[in-house]
Amino acid sequence: MAIDFDQIFAKAPHSGGSAFQWHQDQAYWPRMDADASAATCWLAVSDTTLENGCLRYLPGSHKEEELRPHFTMGSCRESATTLFTPIDEDREHPAHVPVSWGDLIVHHERCLHASAPNRSDGWRYVYVLSLHKAAWVAAERAAGITYSYNDPISWSSWNRWPMAGGAEEGGTQGGGQERR
Repeated sequence: MAIDFDQIFAKAPHSGGSAFQWHQDQAYWPRMDADASAATCWLAVSDTTLENGCLRYLPGSHKEEELRPHFTMGSCRESATTLFTPIDEDREHPAHVPVSWGDLIVHHERCLHASAPNRSDGWRYVYVLSLHKAAWVAAERAAGITYSYNDPISWSSWNRWPMAGGAEEGGTQGGGQERR
């Protein structure tokens, strides 16, 4: 495995818009010939609780052979920055996973997960490290995918990545197909 990218998630106190909707990390990645196997390492830099938006998982979802359909968030394609997949929480029974500062969670690329907004008085911090096979990381870099927040990423650059088209407004991703 090789380091693909890392990032810090900081949820401000009482930030209603800080929720991450249900998704599978692999839905964000371009389709390439390289093996997309990955491990996302999620390190709690502060306690994560029900109140400040701990992770929620759909148990067993990592065993699903295919990605679920993912849709863009936002009123138009240009404002969409995240993807989501609808789940039936009453039928599928997601689990909340509160953890203490210093705890590490590792999840599979197809594991369905989400987090609620931070409704507490304090900040919630998490450090994320994404590991992929070295061939995948090399293929991403060759395609111009760097994950740097300094790079100008737009839908036009997204559409040039080696996948079946880009995200469609208000709906599916993948050239009019659901993003899988």
